[in-house]
Amino acid sequence: MSGIFRRRSPAAGARATRGGPGNPRPLRATAALVRAAALVRAEAARAAGNPEAALRELDDYPVQNDSTLPIFDTDYGEAHMRWLRADLHELVGDDEAALLWFGTFPDPVGNDPVYLAPSHLRRARIHERRGEVALAVQHYARFAALWRDADPALQPLVREARDALARLGRENATGPRD
Repeated sequence: MSGIFRRRSPAAGARATRGGPGNPRPLRATAALVRAAALVRAEAARAAGNPEAALRELDDYPVQNDSTLPIFDTDYGEAHMRWLRADLHELVGDDEAALLWFGTFPDPVGNDPVYLAPSHLRRARIHERRGEVALAVQHYARFAALWRDADPALQPLVREARDALARLGRENATGPRD
């Protein structure tokens, strides 16, 4: 990667903000630019099949130290950061952290509706995998309701949720899982 998406030393960062030969105008590393660069690096690491490295890249994504979940978005990037963190935690097998991050949807400010239904589906899958049937049913049902009129290309996901609801309902009726 080149440009600001590559990690720079503090000295290189200082040179970039001063301008000079080859950089006639000052480049200011705004918070939004730092966040965008961290997201791009994390997505590149994820695409390369390295979710651990992607999570480390998100360490550069500034989050207020005193913030608690849910984090209230100020822009679309923060919703994507939360989604990506949830996805990566699930990929590395940290279901607790994945559920925590998936649980940040919806944001009351309303900047993340695109992630709401998929977050319910992902939470349902995790809860089902963990044998938490009641929670799985709750999230599958919410997903199916939200996407009941989804585009035809997305209907297989709705069918997956409905099939899971039928299956879990039968399992629940016959008693707890082994």
